[in-house]
Amino acid sequence: MPSIDMPERATPAAHVFKRLKRSLSYLGLSKRADHPALMLMAMHYSLAMKAFSEMESLTRDDENGVTRKHPLLQVIRDSSEMFKSYAAEFGMTPVSRERITTREAELDPFDAFMKEKEL
Repeated sequence: MPSIDMPERATPAAHVFKRLKRSLSYLGLSKRADHPALMLMAMHYSLAMKAFSEMESLTRDDENGVTRKHPLLQVIRDSSEMFKSYAAEFGMTPVSRERITTREAELDPFDAFMKEKEL
């Protein structure tokens, strides 16, 4: 079965996907069947970071000149929730880490992910 790779057009997410895949594979927690979920996890992370980088402030004026919260805050919130959901499935949250056994018990999945390179 051929490996599933991140689509070329999703370049910012591709880097995160590769790191997630490598970290989880190293710990024996990732299989090829997991790659689509890892792709979505990486895309949600990248989408939240892109939205954050495009915001100049937490508020903006609407078409009537009324100051409102920036709409990209919702994109960040939604993407963060989805990322957290996938992270829990892969043992990358404090609670879910307690439920898994890795090849290297002293190195948990999130530490392996973060150890690769600071996001």
